[in-house]
Amino acid sequence: MYTSPLREFSRNDYFDKSIINDDMAEYTFDYFFSGKRIGSRKDLIDLFVVTWIMDDVENIFIRYSIYSGDKTSWKDKITEQLKKLMYDINVRKLLVDG
Repeated sequence: MYTSPLREFSRNDYFDKSIINDDMAEYTFDYFFSGKRIGSRKDLIDLFVVTWIMDDVENIFIRYSIYSGDKTSWKDKITEQLKKLMYDINVRKLLVDG
C-alpha cells in the first residue's frame, strides 16, 4: 500500500530581521510540535511544527509549518525544518550541521 510522504502545506515566517546578527555569537533555538491522526488510517497525520531562533541581540526568527502525510518521518521533518530556518537566516553550513 502506498503512503504519501510528509509534505509541507503551509508555512509562515516571522522574522525581526532577514538575517542573524552574528552566527558565531551565542544564540538560542528550540522547537515544539503537535500532531493528530487523519481519518481512520493510523499512519497518516497532520503535523504542526514551530521552530525559533533568537540571536545575541534578541532578534527572533520564528517559522510555523504544517505537514501532512505518513507519520514515519515526523522526527526528520522537525530536524529538517530547523536546519532550513538556520540556512534561511544565513547561519553557516558548518554550524548547522554541527
